[in-house]
Amino acid sequence: MSSTYTHTETSLDHKALKKPDGFMTALSQFFDKLAKNVRAIALLGIVFLLLIGAGSFWMAHQDTRAAQARNAFFLAERAMETDLKAIAKKYALPVITNQDKDKDKDKDKDKDKDSEPNIEAVLFKKLDVDVELKETVTQMKEVTEKFSNTRAAYEAEVTLGKIYYEHSEVSKALPWLVRALASAPNAFEKKLVGLAIGHAQEDLGKYPEALQDYESASKTDNKVIQGDALISLARVHELMKDSAKARSIYDQIISDMPGSPYAKSAELRKAQME
Repeated sequence: MSSTYTHTETSLDHKALKKPDGFMTALSQFFDKLAKNVRAIALLGIVFLLLIGAGSFWMAHQDTRAAQARNAFFLAERAMETDLKAIAKKYALPVITNQDKDKDKDKDKDKDKDSEPNIEAVLFKKLDVDVELKETVTQMKEVTEKFSNTRAAYEAEVTLGKIYYEHSEVSKALPWLVRALASAPNAFEKKLVGLAIGHAQEDLGKYPEALQDYESASKTDNKVIQGDALISLARVHELMKDSAKARSIYDQIISDMPGSPYAKSAELRKAQME
C-alpha cells in the first residue's frame, strides 16, 4: 500500500510538472501580462515625466527669451533717447525743464543741471534716420531679428515704423508697419497699426490702398480708431475727387458720433466742401 501510494504521488508530481492545470496556467499568464503592463506603465511614466520636463524647460526657455527681448528693447529705447538728445543738441536750443522764475537763488549754479536738449523740437524734423539715429535703428532691428514672435519684437517693429514716419521717410516706415500688423498680439493693436499703415499709404499718394486700410480700421468698436479711420476715409475720397462719397461719410460720422470731436471735424470739412 505504502509503495503504491508513493508511486502514485510520484506519478502525479511528474504529471504536474509536465502539464500544469488550467488555474496555474491562467495564473502564470496573468503574471506574465502584469509584468509586461508594469513595464509599459513604467515606460509611459518615464515618457510623461520627460514630456513634463521638456514642457517646463520650453516654458522656462520662453520666459527667459521674453525677458531677454524686453531687456534688449529697453536698451534700444535708451539708445533712441541718446540719439534724439544728440540731434536736439545739433539742431535745437536747450530748454529749462525745472524752471522757477520766482527763485533766482543759485540759478547759474543749477543751470547746467536743470537744462536738457528739447527732444520734442526735433520729433518731426526731416532727417536721414539711418544716419542720425543709427544706433537706434541698429538695436531695434536686432530685437526684431533675435527675438521674433515676442512682444518686444512687435514693439520694435512699431517703433521703427514710427521713427521713419515721424522724420519724413514714409517709404521706409511702411514695411515695418506691415510687419507689425502681421505680428500684432491682439485685435485692437491690429486696428491701430492698420490705421497707421493707412496714413502712410495716403502720404505716399497710394489712395486706393489707403482707402482699403482705413475701411478695415473703421470696423471696430473702439470709437477713437473708428472716428480717425472714417475721417481719413472721407478725406481720401476728397483727394480722389469723389465729393459725393466724402459727404456721405461725413454725414455718417455726424449721425453716429454726435458731439464728438470727429463729428465737429466732419461738419467743418463738409462745410468747406460747399
